[in-house]
Amino acid sequence: MESPSDTHASSPPRGFPLIPVVMAVLFLNLLAGGWWHSRMLILTGENAAPEAARDMATTLRYIRNQYVDPGKIGYDNLRDGAIQGMLGGLDPFSTYFTRRDYVSVAESSRGEFGGIGVIISMDDGNLTVVRPLPEGPAGAAGLQAKDRIIAVNGEALQTTKLEDAVRKIKGEVGTTVDLTIYRPSTDASFNVTLERAIIPVPAIVDASFVADRIGFIRMLQFNEKTFVQLVQALNELGPGNMDGLVLDLRYNPGGLLTSAVDVCSLFLEPGQPVVSIEGRSEGETQRYSARVLPGLIPLYSLPITVLINGGSASAAEIVAGCLSDHKRAILVGQKSYGKGSVQTPLPLPSGGMLHLTTARYFTPSRRVIHNQGIPPDILVVLDPKANPGYYQTGAGAQEDPQQDLQLSIAITTLQEGIDAAREAVPPSARQLIEDTGDGTDTPVESAP
Repeated sequence: MESPSDTHASSPPRGFPLIPVVMAVLFLNLLAGGWWHSRMLILTGENAAPEAARDMATTLRYIRNQYVDPGKIGYDNLRDGAIQGMLGGLDPFSTYFTRRDYVSVAESSRGEFGGIGVIISMDDGNLTVVRPLPEGPAGAAGLQAKDRIIAVNGEALQTTKLEDAVRKIKGEVGTTVDLTIYRPSTDASFNVTLERAIIPVPAIVDASFVADRIGFIRMLQFNEKTFVQLVQALNELGPGNMDGLVLDLRYNPGGLLTSAVDVCSLFLEPGQPVVSIEGRSEGETQRYSARVLPGLIPLYSLPITVLINGGSASAAEIVAGCLSDHKRAILVGQKSYGKGSVQTPLPLPSGGMLHLTTARYFTPSRRVIHNQGIPPDILVVLDPKANPGYYQTGAGAQEDPQQDLQLSIAITTLQEGIDAAREAVPPSARQLIEDTGDGTDTPVESAP
């Protein structure tokens, strides 16, 4: 083991500035994670920490002394890049906010800032429209699902972080933002100017009957109003009027964990497990169970099918996985996104902030959600060209079984059973094919 004097920051080599060494120690603080309980852990050589410190210090020296553009080698810039690089090697959800970014986010939460009325996601590095929201500026301007936003205010998007892209698009209510859109269906690009607005996003839409005594409810997100709006929708349909319910969680990005627990509590006996959250140590496990709902009629026996796809994430996956594990719902559609982790805000001395992944979700049967997703019981691959109604803008666009194959199969499941529903899936919708780019196709999902 190397002696402390080999890497002690108080004795840098001649010509080596002290500040880079101090910065290297600070960077190592981040690398060492939970081991950084005292400076001595850096100096003992445990887990090759001194070697990492020397490499980082040497890299800083090379950059400061030799990099061609001196305008890019300020210590703040290097620190930000180093932190972002370390987090980028962990997972897509651990995020770094500089002090300026964090202050901006805090101000926007207090003030009246708005958006363009669209749900977006990162799809293979492309900022992709999941769905324009009803009555929003994006929908009014004709944006469609699967459109790609390739530039904001004339600046090409070069980020793979969804949060960075969102910050570029959002702004003060009444201001405008110029977007360059690429539409894969027509292989054409165009520009559009949208005025930012406050966009009310309902949690529940499209509560209706899609077949004889088969109810349908589409849930857009899990927020503090989701449970109340779901109860209202169920009351409007009338539990006594339904022999089955289709709960549509497609393109639902998730939201509040407590909201997901409340939704599951409508369909489970009190005390049945909903989800567990597990961190690195055994003492960090939290378990959530279905709760008693005073004054509400529980729906413990109502047959349910849940629609999911690659846009169903986080809290939506908790609900789907929970109801599936308890045999309370049959899942129809495509495998969910696989976002089953918890990000904890951690302050930095500079005023910045880390949102670091510190725990993962597990379903009641201990299925891992993160990076795995929840597979459907009945795989139905939806072709947007064959199912144009699903990709229309606005409420009510997805409740026509004739234009939505996944919904049609969900109804068949409730009416005729899972075996009949599987038989009803066309062969072309039983396997999801990925183009590998080398002239061959690779099955990604396939039906049993």
